[in-house]
Amino acid sequence: MKYATLFILSIVLALSGCSSKAYLASGVGAAYFDGERSEQQVNDDERKLLYSASLGVTVAEPDSALSVIVAMTKEFDGYVNRTSSYGATIRVPAAELDEVISRISTLGEVTRKNITAEDVTEAYFDMGIRLDNAEKARQRYLELLARAQNVEETLLVERELERLTETIDLLKGRINRIDQQEAYSSISVDLARRARPGPLGYVFKGAYSAVKWLFVRN
Repeated sequence: MKYATLFILSIVLALSGCSSKAYLASGVGAAYFDGERSEQQVNDDERKLLYSASLGVTVAEPDSALSVIVAMTKEFDGYVNRTSSYGATIRVPAAELDEVISRISTLGEVTRKNITAEDVTEAYFDMGIRLDNAEKARQRYLELLARAQNVEETLLVERELERLTETIDLLKGRINRIDQQEAYSSISVDLARRARPGPLGYVFKGAYSAVKWLFVRN
């Protein structure tokens, strides 16, 4: 068993080293991981930026404003993540982020607006390298499994295949999630009802208007 373990590990380590060098020697991988990453080597179109926005808007009727926001999201081919009585979290195509924010801002008085961009470039391409290595190692283990000569070798290879398959699925899920977040920006909208004066408020408002008319005229 010791011999079989050392034999398999030596093959996988050699394969991982080769696949890393191959990835680094090609295109984007080299730009990010060949020694220390240089900012000059990173093109804007290669960066992975996740944009998100947070808005606070005071409106006359939150329910009506919320309906408009949901309809607007569908209009821009986006989707709704969450809704409540006083707000929503939506996702819209990143290219439409500014336009959607501008449209939402017309619903009332904007009391808060924050737009952030998270740079996940390095983590994204690091996961790409790890995925490439894991897939090549898995293929090699499949070849070893076909040549296994006893139960001990078969079980050993199958355990490694199971581990690699879990790693591959995990990395693919993370990469796909970043791609999705990059394609669709998140907008969180908090709606507040505009304060309306009560009966006495209207009385004082009327009195103020009358006094203003007596002393201030254009």
